[in-house]
Amino acid sequence: MRVRTFSSSRRPLGNRLKSLLALPGADLSATASGPIDLAATDDAATAADLVRDFAGKLPVWLDLDGAPTQQNAKHNRRREKAGIQAANLVTVATRGLWEEIREMTYRVVLLPDPVAPPSPVSGKATPLIGPAVGYVGAADEPWQAEMVTDLARIARKLAVHIGGAAARHPAIIKAERALPNLHLHPDAGNELWRRLRAAVFPYVVDTPTHNWLPAPLLAAWSEGVPTVTTPLGEVMRLPTPVLTATTAAGMAGQIDALLATPDEAAEDGRALQAFVETEHQPAQLAARLRETLKGLENTI
Repeated sequence: MRVRTFSSSRRPLGNRLKSLLALPGADLSATASGPIDLAATDDAATAADLVRDFAGKLPVWLDLDGAPTQQNAKHNRRREKAGIQAANLVTVATRGLWEEIREMTYRVVLLPDPVAPPSPVSGKATPLIGPAVGYVGAADEPWQAEMVTDLARIARKLAVHIGGAAARHPAIIKAERALPNLHLHPDAGNELWRRLRAAVFPYVVDTPTHNWLPAPLLAAWSEGVPTVTTPLGEVMRLPTPVLTATTAAGMAGQIDALLATPDEAAEDGRALQAFVETEHQPAQLAARLRETLKGLENTI
């Protein structure tokens, strides 16, 4: 199926739709010119324009990822709702978003984010001296750097590791100078997860994050790392064994519980890994997307 993507200056095409289009086995061919079979966008307002322009000619696919975005304060919510209601297909990344969009249209399908299997490693990953816990992620996600530094300050027996762009956060860099148990790895990727005893996710819990399932969290689960997270709405909807806390002291207590029961913690890690393998497996998602888009042939 030949697909052309459409975005706006307000919201460029996001990584989720790009990853869905690139799924091996989805039988999609993205093209910028020539004849197409499908118009795709991940911006609801743009979908409204596409429905108007392609009515009776081409189906319109709208994909929504549920991640917090810095929306233009003047964006037109009425036009966004019109795009959601008129699109021939709306795919969503999370259960919470499905529930929300289902109130506007029945043409909505849950299509979780694809997560590639962990890359193989030569030999066994060497655990960090610790007990080591931490976080690997982006600098611009809605996470609470002060909760990480408070955790390192409160629980001095823990070695708290921060990897990826998050390690370049100014508050983290400043705190690292005063906290000998806080360690920064700005160039580390997902390989750091497998060296930790527990993953810590101090995300902001608010309306913009209610339907969000962060990619770093899925990456940690894919590596089978037991998790302590703030109670994000979407995480609470999942059948996954995670511990939650809303403060650094609470996280320290939950980590203590994991460390005190290593067999149960390892079992939780295996359950998290199995969840990702089952629900976010790229080949299965490609097949589901292929069949879903095939059903658009008779919608115009």
